[in-house]
Amino acid sequence: MSREAEVSQLKKQLTDQLAASQKALVSREAEVSQLKKQLVLTEQKPAQQQDLQQENELLLLQLHQVQEELERYFLKYQDSKKHESLPLPSRVVSEDVFVDFKKPVSGVNWYPPEVDGAWAGPGAVSKIELPELAVGEYQVEVELVDAMAPEIIRNLSARFNGTSLFFFGGDYQYSDDIRHAKKIKYPLVLKTTFKVGVSDVGRTASLRFDFPRLISPASRGSDDQRMLAIRFGSLRIRPVVGAEIVGIDLKNPIQGCNWYEAEADGRWAGPEKTSTLHLPAVKPGKYRIAIDVVDAISPDVLAGTSYKLAGMPLKFTEQAPRGLFDRLFRPKRYPRTFVAEVALNTEQTRQHLALDFFFPKLLSPASKGSDDHRMLALRIANVTLQSVGKIDQGCR
Repeated sequence: MSREAEVSQLKKQLTDQLAASQKALVSREAEVSQLKKQLVLTEQKPAQQQDLQQENELLLLQLHQVQEELERYFLKYQDSKKHESLPLPSRVVSEDVFVDFKKPVSGVNWYPPEVDGAWAGPGAVSKIELPELAVGEYQVEVELVDAMAPEIIRNLSARFNGTSLFFFGGDYQYSDDIRHAKKIKYPLVLKTTFKVGVSDVGRTASLRFDFPRLISPASRGSDDQRMLAIRFGSLRIRPVVGAEIVGIDLKNPIQGCNWYEAEADGRWAGPEKTSTLHLPAVKPGKYRIAIDVVDAISPDVLAGTSYKLAGMPLKFTEQAPRGLFDRLFRPKRYPRTFVAEVALNTEQTRQHLALDFFFPKLLSPASKGSDDHRMLALRIANVTLQSVGKIDQGCR
């Protein structure tokens, strides 16, 4: 949402609250006036007078509370008008923020710093407290110097002020078959982006990291009894200028329909033949869309699935095509990434984008002897949109 829209929405909310408070104030004043008349004009017994007096005092207290609330909303309303009259900030609104894990950091669930960084643990959630950030869009670069297991990085999730983030980048690849997994080279740099809106201003910013599991070096014969996840080297936050990348991590809460609950590495589509995933709004332009598939109930379900983005059919190809040997003898090797390119115009980017999945069929693991009776199609880990240029305007 743009700054102008946020200020306009805040103004409307405060105006409505102001009107409601004024109405309540008028109502309370009428009740108090009526009670005063009853006290003056009506002869009451002492007990009745006492009850009426107590009710009168309660209404006066409520009246004062309404007046205080009215003043508070009025001050907020005046403040919003001041912000509205100020020039809007540019897209780049602050300097870089750098967190060095070789030094003590402000946050929770971190072990003392070591030579090249600090381990996250012993809990499954670590947080980094950040300085207040101005309105704008930012990129986060996280340098990882070690991990107790590759799948901890693969299934790492993060949030900024409660908003789920998606990591991209990093020269690594995972496979369930250790013989074909590419070894991770450290340090490994992961990136993500987030936006700071007007509602975030004035709040203490924080980054939250959720780890799927922790491992103790003692389980591998070491004397180190600590429970560890990932060792962080540094974290840098800088204003974004240039290509836009947005994504959805299906291990986190999503907007869409026909999806099962999240699992450790993604989310199954089902039980119907059509699933929809709502992607964040983007600017008009050309984009590369990528889907990370971590499993399929059968190869023909993956091969027969069709897709539409904003109503337009998409043709996906595998990002790293497999050789004939893999296709014949390792048909279930996952994860696999499929990419397509699409041009989005202004009309299509006015709101969140709908990505539709159309599956040829669904199968239940119960048909293969499992106790799982769900009807499943594909298990998706991530979906990303990366800007690759502007739409050609053609000859004029």
